[in-house]
Amino acid sequence: MHCQTTHTRNQNSANHVMLGCSAAASRLWRAVAAGSRTPLGGAATAARGGSVTHCCACCRRVASTGKESKDQKQQQQSSNKQQAKKQKKGNKQKDGSMFSDTLCLPQTAFPMRANAATREPMIQENCFKGVYEELAARDGPAFILHDGPPFANGNLHMGHVLNKALKDMIVRYKAIRGHRISFVPGWDCHGLPIEAKAVTSTSASSGTADASKPKGLTIASDPRRIRKAARKLAEGAIKEQKTDFVRLGVMADWDHPYLTLHPQYEADQVALFLRMMQAGMVQRRYRPVYWSPSSQTALAEAEIEYDEHTSTSIFVRLPLVVGDSLKRAITSSDGAANTAAAAATSTTPVNVSAVIWTTTPWTLPANQAIAVHSDLGYVLVQETKAGGDVMVVAEACLDRCRKFLPEGTTRIIGHIQGRELLDSSYRHPVWEGRTCPVFHADHVTSDAGTGVVHMAPAHGLEDYHACAANGMQIDLNLVDNTGRYTQDAGDALQGLEAMGAGGKKVLELLQEGNRLLQQEAFQHRYPLDWRTKKPIMLRATQQWFAQLQDIKHAALAALDNVQLVPEQGRTRLSSMLGLRDEWCVSRQRVWGVPIAVFCRDDTGEAHLSSEYVDHIVNVIATHGSDAWWTLPDDELFPEYMREPGVTYSKSADTMDVWFDSGTSWNAVTARAHGREATADVYLEGSDQHRGWFQSSLLTKITDDVTTGRTPTAPFKTIITHGFVLDEENRKMSKSLGNGVDPRIVINGGPNLKKEPAYGADVLRLWAASTAYQHDVNIGPSTLSITAENLRKIRNSCRFMLGNLADFSLETDAVSDLSDLDKYMLHRISQLDAGMRASYESYNFLRATQDLLNFINTDLSSFYFEISKDRLYLSSPTGASRRAAQTVVHHILDFVVHAVSPVACHLAEEVHHFRSGVDPSATKACGSLLQNSVWGDQFAGWQLPKAEAEAWEAVRDVRKRVFQHIQDARDAKVVTSSLDSEVTIRAARPLAQQLSRLQETPLYWDDSLLNAILMTSAVHVEEQASAAAAAVAGGEVASESVDVCVDVRASSRGKCPRCWRFMAVDNATPCTRCQRVLAGMPASSTPPTPATAAAAQ
Repeated sequence: MHCQTTHTRNQNSANHVMLGCSAAASRLWRAVAAGSRTPLGGAATAARGGSVTHCCACCRRVASTGKESKDQKQQQQSSNKQQAKKQKKGNKQKDGSMFSDTLCLPQTAFPMRANAATREPMIQENCFKGVYEELAARDGPAFILHDGPPFANGNLHMGHVLNKALKDMIVRYKAIRGHRISFVPGWDCHGLPIEAKAVTSTSASSGTADASKPKGLTIASDPRRIRKAARKLAEGAIKEQKTDFVRLGVMADWDHPYLTLHPQYEADQVALFLRMMQAGMVQRRYRPVYWSPSSQTALAEAEIEYDEHTSTSIFVRLPLVVGDSLKRAITSSDGAANTAAAAATSTTPVNVSAVIWTTTPWTLPANQAIAVHSDLGYVLVQETKAGGDVMVVAEACLDRCRKFLPEGTTRIIGHIQGRELLDSSYRHPVWEGRTCPVFHADHVTSDAGTGVVHMAPAHGLEDYHACAANGMQIDLNLVDNTGRYTQDAGDALQGLEAMGAGGKKVLELLQEGNRLLQQEAFQHRYPLDWRTKKPIMLRATQQWFAQLQDIKHAALAALDNVQLVPEQGRTRLSSMLGLRDEWCVSRQRVWGVPIAVFCRDDTGEAHLSSEYVDHIVNVIATHGSDAWWTLPDDELFPEYMREPGVTYSKSADTMDVWFDSGTSWNAVTARAHGREATADVYLEGSDQHRGWFQSSLLTKITDDVTTGRTPTAPFKTIITHGFVLDEENRKMSKSLGNGVDPRIVINGGPNLKKEPAYGADVLRLWAASTAYQHDVNIGPSTLSITAENLRKIRNSCRFMLGNLADFSLETDAVSDLSDLDKYMLHRISQLDAGMRASYESYNFLRATQDLLNFINTDLSSFYFEISKDRLYLSSPTGASRRAAQTVVHHILDFVVHAVSPVACHLAEEVHHFRSGVDPSATKACGSLLQNSVWGDQFAGWQLPKAEAEAWEAVRDVRKRVFQHIQDARDAKVVTSSLDSEVTIRAARPLAQQLSRLQETPLYWDDSLLNAILMTSAVHVEEQASAAAAAVAGGEVASESVDVCVDVRASSRGKCPRCWRFMAVDNATPCTRCQRVLAGMPASSTPPTPATAAAAQ
């Protein structure tokens, strides 16, 4: 029904939660303002706080306190004046207030406003405590969500919120479906960022900070101080983050989290690592690794990122010492060109140079060879000036070399094959008097550069392998941990930053030696340390490497049995695994788990006896990894375990933090559920394809292989989410000031108008409403829209609670339902199946969209709109009202279950208010998850397909009728749908369906079709095709493809009780209202027209 005020067109508005306020609702609030009691019982209202459900804002008159605003008083005074005028003129028409005591008003103490900042913590205290422990111990199918540990550093950001909210939704859904859940939260406690803070704090506290020293992280002389400070920082961050996660409503085993700094966790990690070493799968080698001068440690591939960078590219000539093969190739070839070449090489061999190209000039001091490809064609190019030098480049690269060999200034004097250069040598570009070899390398091509490659095996992986294959000793590393040249680089370079001033000095040396042919700026993507965002280098050091060649195929095979959400993540993870042959697992840090081995000084071999391994694992389990730095060596490695006459050195390296978190399947899942247990879900950001997902899979497969088990992945499903951006798709940063603080979103900021206290449920609904597989956005507008959507759900629940105040399913439910009621149960069944499928596939966006669409379209603007008349105006215990209440009960039951994984606080609140309990004020009232299971209780109400499709056609007709009524209102033919008579002309199938509804009574003198269309009368006519639109005699007709609608004003009287135009005159209630009034107690029955006139 429509409120008889200004907002009469509410039927089709999906944005109004309680749309289409009926005439009954309008008078309902006037009745409350007058202090009237209803047939539902004022005592019950008072007992529950005296609050009344507001149908919509425009009909709201009074709050439970009975106080009126200034505007409300003025409106009331104006209304009284108008009524006095009518009475003065002798108008005897009854006003609706005469029947206010006869209305079945909604009654509930459920608050309209969430007041989330205050009420949510109370709900958590009273409803959430002890729930996880009970659900984790109950019978039911097991479900394990293994938490990827966030870094124990800093406060939560929106990325954390998105991650943990998604995880909690999954866990809560599985819990309400009856599963025995396992969700142990964890924290990654080691690593460089924490150590960097610890170094800063210990330096500041001891007064040792020296601004004059080079920037970078320096380990103090006593690593125990750093470890103590780092532990304190990590534990403090964990405490803060845990508080915020709990406030978000995350249900987990918060009393027993896993921390990578726990002694037992560290011991399990060391045991697994040493098993790998015993199996020969971890070896120590001197070779190039990604090295971060800014962090002073080796990095894994997962710890680097790429960004645009400007380097200096140079072409350099390297004078050849011409070998016999090159001489023969020149002299044996016919032609003037080669004759000239022979003459040149015989007289001035020093002037024959190979030309190399590089973008890392700073590596030239470490040059040890140049490489060519044996099967590649090369040319000898001579400068045309007298005594011009001869230069060797690949023929296919000649055009590229025109930068320093312009046409007209050079000539080609010979052609050779790369193999003919192999017995030549060359003079070093920096070190005078040093001669270096030329050899073949498979990786040399003509795709870039000159076809002659500068080899610095200390700074290039391909260089390293090629030099090692040619029997070269790899020992020329001239750069220290901070990225500066060592004293071995010579006085001119010592102490200079290799990638800064040192590189420029190298260019000066090349220029002085007449070796530099050309230099220019070169823009390319360059690897950066993902923590410091500064360039890294390849640098040869002694490191521990996990060998992956033999296990990566097993890892890829295991991945075939894993579900990835979204599926495209499989390609990314598989490609990374396929390209990875080894993993540098050592780091040069002190805040981490030690590589707990002692190595022989003579051979470098690690002592790995079973006796030692068992001993050191037990030491770490007892004392924690601090023991490696605090206990004497003879306690860590007792003398009786050592070989006589052999000296040992203790490893100073720690493990890569990805190895820490990557073994959590062993320290958490396997320890809690058995070695064969597999987590159902791993859920993290998409960057973890190169991080935690990969390290977890590799460590699990490696351990399976070393222990003789069938290689299997530690997870059944991998889910990834994107990054959180602002509303302009920008990354959040302090410099931009565009960050969103979760605490302020939940609790509000200093200015609550600008930064409202939205509460945790709004953040949770935001997370559920995102296409989280991609990058997602958040900001003021997004939060406002999300809060409005949550308000719609809340007010819909409030409306249902208010109309179920006098209803008990056990005593009041009816089974004889109207077709409309059965259709709504059908819609619940449909939605139940769809939302469960969405939750099962982790598609929270579809689930929330379906629920909001159901509330807006099926409830607010359809079923609630139609049913308000029955709920407010029918007999309190009549079959028609009880039928509507029965359906509303089932709808509310479904909505509570469906929304509980997302808006968990709202679900608990509604669940408890159904039994008259305010969970924010009642201690230990338990949880919905303990008392209810979302099973198949909503699955048995589906209609046959043809009947369901017929109802969709009816709803389409309803939309069209409402539009035509609006047209009639615009034409001043009718004032609302209530005083409209509608004639519908339709083709046979639809006309028959409408006629059947027209012939079906909803109650007494009303038909089901009339109630659906909310008109005074409906006529259905069958026709072969829709008639042409016409306007005549006070009618408005309109035509569509298959339906023609005529709208005219009703000639019947307006019922003074229900305001519908179904009475004989304006003073007499309609038949339905008369029968309801006849069944009312005498105190609730209004005076008849005759007695009312007599009283006046």
